[in-house]
Amino acid sequence: MTSDLRPLSVDDAEAAFALRAQAFNIPAGDRDRYLTRFRPDHHLGAFVDDRLIASLAVLPLGQWFGGRSVPMGGLASVAVAPEHRSTGVASRLMRLALSLMRDRGQVISTLYPATNVPYRRLGWELAGARVRRRLPLRTLADLPRPAVQVVAVDLDADLDRVQGVYDRVATMTDGFIDRTGDRWQTILDHLTRHDHTYVYAALEDDGELDGYVAYRHEEPPPDADEFYRLRVIELVAGRGAAATALWRLLAANRGVSATVSWYGGLHEPLSFVVDEQDARIEDDWHWMTRLVDVAGAVAARGYPTDADVTVQLALVDEVAPWNGGRWVLDVRDGKGVLTPGGAGTVRTTVGALAPLYTGLTSPWALARVGLLEAATGDDLRALGRAFAGPSPWMLDFF
Repeated sequence: MTSDLRPLSVDDAEAAFALRAQAFNIPAGDRDRYLTRFRPDHHLGAFVDDRLIASLAVLPLGQWFGGRSVPMGGLASVAVAPEHRSTGVASRLMRLALSLMRDRGQVISTLYPATNVPYRRLGWELAGARVRRRLPLRTLADLPRPAVQVVAVDLDADLDRVQGVYDRVATMTDGFIDRTGDRWQTILDHLTRHDHTYVYAALEDDGELDGYVAYRHEEPPPDADEFYRLRVIELVAGRGAAATALWRLLAANRGVSATVSWYGGLHEPLSFVVDEQDARIEDDWHWMTRLVDVAGAVAARGYPTDADVTVQLALVDEVAPWNGGRWVLDVRDGKGVLTPGGAGTVRTTVGALAPLYTGLTSPWALARVGLLEAATGDDLRALGRAFAGPSPWMLDFF
C-alpha cells in the first residue's frame, strides 16, 4: 500500500493529535493545548487515501557544544498507526525529515528513541544522557549552609531572570538546549500544568539570581510513611553555593517527605558533596544524535582553544550521501573545519561520529568496539583532544 508524504496543514491537527494520543497514550485532556500550539510547518505526515497514518515533528532548536549553539532539528512524536507499523513508512518519513533539516541548516538532529534500532539504521546514535536519580532527603541535611538567600519566584514576574540563569549555565553544559523562540513557553507549560509546583531562586549579594529550582509534590506509594514525594523538574545553578542552598531547601521537606528525584547527567556532581552513595538511578534514557551535515556540524560547535590537530577520515553514510567520502578534520584556535579530500586513513560511520562529536564517549572506546578503524595512537589522541569536554546531558524532553 503506497503512502503519500507531505508537510501537515492546520487541517491535519486533529488527526495528528489522535495518532499521537494512540501511539503514546496521551490523555484527552491535552488535546486543547496541543491544538493551540500546533505548528504545521514543524510536522511531516504519511497519508493513505487522505488518512494520516504516520507523522513526526521536526523542532527548530539549538544545542550547546563547546560553548556554541549548534542548529539542531529535534525529532519528536514519531507516531505510526498500529496497522502500518513495520512497513517502512516511518523510515521514509525520517529520510524526508533528514533532507528537510539539511535544507533548513539544521546541521545535527537529536531525538529520544522509544527503541534504538530503526534510528541507528538511519545514522542516529546514542550521544547523551538524561538520568533520573532518587535520594533520601536526610542525605542532604548535612550539606553546609552557604551564605546565599533563597526566595520564592513568581515566574510571571521573574521569567527573564530565570532565563538568564539557564542561559549562563547552558553555554557551559554540552548537550543543553538553547531555549530560544517559543521553547520557554513549552517549558512554562510543563512547569505549570501540575498542582503543587513550586519555584525558588538563589540570590547573590547584589540581588541577581544565580540558580533556581522548580519542583512539585507527587503522590507517594500507598505503603509509604510520607505525605508526598519531591520531584525536581529543573535545578540549575551557576555556582556551587547556589546549588547547595537549593538542595538544602529541598531537604527542609524531610519531615513530611522521604525522598527527592531529579534529572542529571551520567556523572552527578552531588555525589561528591554528600556523605554516602545513597542515590539510586530510576531511569536512564539516552538521547540519540545524527550529524545531518557533517561539515556544517564540525564548523558549528566549539573546541578547546589549545587543540591543534589534523585527522584524515573516511566516512560512510548510506542514507545521506553528501556526508560520505574522505575528509580532513582540522581543529585549532577553538574552531573546526572538515575539508573534502585527504588520505581517508581513519574509517568510521556517521553514526559512530555522533557520540564522539557530542563527547559522550572517547575515541579509544569507539576503536575498541570497531567503530573507528585503522586509527593510530596519534589519531586517537588527536580526536580525544579535539572533542574533549564535559559529558553531555540535557534537561529538556521532546
